[in-house]
Amino acid sequence: MFFEAKMAVFEAMKPDIEALAPVERRKFAELCRRWSELAEAPVPTAESRPTRPSGVLLELSRGHRSEE
Repeated sequence: MFFEAKMAVFEAMKPDIEALAPVERRKFAELCRRWSELAEAPVPTAESRPTRPSGVLLELSRGHRSEE
């Protein structure tokens, strides 16, 4: 179901893509290549994730709290 829905979106966009100027088509192609790389990237495992806290967890571990 996921794959079919995404393919339907691309099929619906086909006339718009074909009407793009060459520069815009190259930009779109680059964006598609980036998404392709993301789709083919290995799925992170618990072992490959960093063990140190980051973002909000890092701020909380340092004692930072919201002022609200």
